[in-house]
Amino acid sequence: MLTLKKLTVRDAYNFDPHPSLIVGPDEDFAKTIQRFANLPELRGIFVADSEKRLLGVITRRDLLAWARVKIGPPEGILSSLKVEDTIRLINLMHASTVGQFMHPDSHRSAVKLDDSLAHALRLMIELDIIVLPVVDETNRIVEDLKLSELLAQVIQEDE
Repeated sequence: MLTLKKLTVRDAYNFDPHPSLIVGPDEDFAKTIQRFANLPELRGIFVADSEKRLLGVITRRDLLAWARVKIGPPEGILSSLKVEDTIRLINLMHASTVGQFMHPDSHRSAVKLDDSLAHALRLMIELDIIVLPVVDETNRIVEDLKLSELLAQVIQEDE
């Protein structure tokens, strides 16, 4: 963890012409998912206001839960969910806008360029996401940080 404490987000992220999809909270959820699905090079889905200030993210876990129900859940899966997961799943199924679908409290997922990679990794683990929005001092999204970029930096430092 010592290496992660010394390295920053700036050390790890790579500029990518196809970073995460940035959408507004009032955009149609189904159309957003279609855009994301048709562009596999996109990293994730971030929700932002008209000035690109982060409002939240749509998590991999939520997308998988939504897809699971859409294609038909395995027998008995709903009965094995915790109450809060069942409520979240019901809310996801009724969401029509991106803002309704974005994960609660996911605005906390942002990192800044000078944040440590240890902090970024803690957020990824805590929020169960593999792509973090990178924001400036005004909370505007400037880039994203993938888990693979973080790991590549750690491996490079260990060599």
